[in-house]
Amino acid sequence: MADLSEKQIPSFARREYELQEYTVEGQIVTLSPANAEKQADLLNLMIDGNFFQFPRTVMTLDAYGSPVYDKFGEVTYRYSTIYDAVDKYYRTQPGDENPIPILCHQQHLNPVAMCRVCMVAVQGPEMERSGEPKRDENGNVIFSSRSTIVPSCHRTLDDHLSIHTPRTPNEKFRSQIRRLGGLAVELLMSDQANPQRHLQVEDKQLPELYKLARQVDVPASPRFPRSSSHATRTVDTSSLMIKVDHGACIMCDRCIRGCTDVKHNNVIGRTGSGYQTRISFDLDQPMGDSSCVECGECAISCPTDALTIHEQNIPIMEIGANSSELTIEEIQSHPLLKTVPLKYLSFIKHSFSRKTYRRGDVIFREGEIGQTAFLMESGRFQITALSRQKTLKKHEGSVFSLMTRFRFDMEDGDSTESHSQKTYNTFTYGGTFSAPPKDVLKVLPDHAFVSVVTKDDHLFGEASCLNNYPRAFTVEAMDDECSVIEIRRNIVLMLMRDRSSRELLEKLYRERALGVDLKKIEYFSSLDEAGQDMRRIERLLKDKVELTKVRPGQMITRQGTESNYLNLVRIGFVRIEKKTASGETYVESYLGPGNHFGDLEMLIDIDTCYDTLNDMQRSTVDQYGRGLNQASYVAMDNVELLRIPKQVFQEIYAQYPTIAQAMRKLAKENLDKIRVMQPTDSGAMQNFLDQGLANAQNLLVIDLLKCTRCDECTKACSDAHLGTTRLIREGLRFDKYLVTSSCRSCRDPYCMLGCPVDAIHRGPDFNMKIESWCIGCGLCEEHCPYGNINMQPLPEKKSWWGGQSKGPIEAGADGRAVIKVQATICDLCTETSSKQPSCVYACPHDAAHRMSGEKLLNLVDLESRN
Repeated sequence: MADLSEKQIPSFARREYELQEYTVEGQIVTLSPANAEKQADLLNLMIDGNFFQFPRTVMTLDAYGSPVYDKFGEVTYRYSTIYDAVDKYYRTQPGDENPIPILCHQQHLNPVAMCRVCMVAVQGPEMERSGEPKRDENGNVIFSSRSTIVPSCHRTLDDHLSIHTPRTPNEKFRSQIRRLGGLAVELLMSDQANPQRHLQVEDKQLPELYKLARQVDVPASPRFPRSSSHATRTVDTSSLMIKVDHGACIMCDRCIRGCTDVKHNNVIGRTGSGYQTRISFDLDQPMGDSSCVECGECAISCPTDALTIHEQNIPIMEIGANSSELTIEEIQSHPLLKTVPLKYLSFIKHSFSRKTYRRGDVIFREGEIGQTAFLMESGRFQITALSRQKTLKKHEGSVFSLMTRFRFDMEDGDSTESHSQKTYNTFTYGGTFSAPPKDVLKVLPDHAFVSVVTKDDHLFGEASCLNNYPRAFTVEAMDDECSVIEIRRNIVLMLMRDRSSRELLEKLYRERALGVDLKKIEYFSSLDEAGQDMRRIERLLKDKVELTKVRPGQMITRQGTESNYLNLVRIGFVRIEKKTASGETYVESYLGPGNHFGDLEMLIDIDTCYDTLNDMQRSTVDQYGRGLNQASYVAMDNVELLRIPKQVFQEIYAQYPTIAQAMRKLAKENLDKIRVMQPTDSGAMQNFLDQGLANAQNLLVIDLLKCTRCDECTKACSDAHLGTTRLIREGLRFDKYLVTSSCRSCRDPYCMLGCPVDAIHRGPDFNMKIESWCIGCGLCEEHCPYGNINMQPLPEKKSWWGGQSKGPIEAGADGRAVIKVQATICDLCTETSSKQPSCVYACPHDAAHRMSGEKLLNLVDLESRN
């Protein structure tokens, strides 16, 4: 079958046939694969009579807005749909509504076009014999009198397409869409046990299907009798976390896609055929007997009462003294929270709390660990950040000195300061600020910056909340009546599923924190913060920098290719690989948060910079290739990059002499430090990176030459935690040291990914902490790549159920559900009297020590030299 381009596809196929009918291999025609080049192809559309342009393809994103990569490590693209274009047209900010109703579809799920509720009318253009659209005397496209009703979530876009949604001014199309969409909803409602429920005004927590029935005026008495097969469908109560009512299921597959595509648990599927088709768990087992971890994703995805979470299982979280809980109606009234599913709000309603502050109260301080974000309701808030120089130290001697190991100052010497005080707040806050207010709360140093945010700015603290990183600034209340809604990380992740909310968070980053990251680059940090150059650069880069997420193992740049970006590592670690003349690849070093690469290659490609080099420096450049990447950079884990394109980089060099001078000076210094490394030099580094030690902040390391295998460390851990040890004296070997199986307090912890109730997060000393409201779903244990989290039974909560359920929840003696198991993790014994890990305290031979991965590497390097 020939692969045809879009212009070769017959107009009737482009206008009237759905995606699956002409893209399935072996059918009439197939589209050529979607790619990045087609993203620049802007299609001319008419949406409800208004002109709008939208790209032919869009990047494929996962449930949380991260790019999806193919098996070759390349970013994938998909063809744009009608729903994509209409959503972008109507929803310019959070709180706006898309006029197209959806039921089986959600923005973070793959469309399947099963319910036919999202129908729209489309008209194609009248065509000339030449294949071009007909136009009137004013040059406007003449649209065909024929129209087609198609599902917007699945129908791809064509050039010169007129789209009519339920909000169209054309009465004919509006009536037609409403009638057909209403019929689909009425048919679905006819099989519900209580179809009149949508008329109950006092029921404010209606499922999505019932709310949709109210919107399209489904009659109180259904015209279609309920299928007899639905009346015989069973109710599955084997799981005490989630109730399954097969009679309410409409087979929209949202639970299946949530379980498979979002959580990757692969538990739910379909079984049966015809009217007997239903969802099933594993090999058609009761839900409580299946491998379901009861994370709740299926229930919050369900648009009916087919999957519901038992009220008694809602996790209860602690709230502060100045806090109060919110009702579901109060939560939904905030524009940013309108897109969060109602069932999820009910499930984690304790994740929300309203806090009130008076003038001068501190909401959080710079350097504290960020566990929550704040939605502003009333009052003004002052943001302050002190100017400090970056304190990262780098080893000399590696290529261009940008390809270096790094260590934090906190590892040198002893200090009584906390991690947050002496390490992570050592950058300069350089965001876009308003002028300092006249009524600032206190006298600040000259090098401090001040900004004021209000309700119109939506929220603050979201960046550190998402990553559990230290706060980049201090926030204080400026008025006597300041109110905020405090939300946890799981809510911020849920906001990332919505396009408009995700775009708002990215916009806030560009406005507030872009300068923070830019200041981590040496030649930008040399600028006067109070001057105008830094502000101009921020404005220049605000809409031109790219924020990119890279999966583990993804090749970012390849050795020998042209360098087109300055890449700043915001989150994660990047491995540096080099290839010798014989073709052998070896690991040279790695880069962590705050480091950057790619800029020196672009810099020496500029004539005015290259001409200032001496003969030795030019020889070094020519040896590696002018303007070419001198190494390959590979993501070691989930990496986030800030990327400045080459054209913008060269524009900054040309327009700002101060920065250009700093760049040239740095280039010469780096070129003078280059030495060619041999593969044998990187053996320890290869082993260090392969074992994931670069990410570790707090390893339990045992010197095997001193250890007598007395096992006192394990016993001490067991005694400190009620008989359950949290370490295993076994694990990886690095030189003469044993890295035990105990929590590493990773800088970028994987274990926090996906926790539905935000029970796991960083503690005040950067150790990982699991809260009492853990529901025992086991996702953190599954995500930890080092096996350092274990699910432990809770003996004090034994039940009469007999332990027959395989899930983490059982019925208590009073009939209420209780947690059977919870996740356990090393807590560094922060609550013991010794105030130090019991394993280290109990070691009689000084063999056990706590240290970071970087310190362990330096220790091995030092011993190898001596």
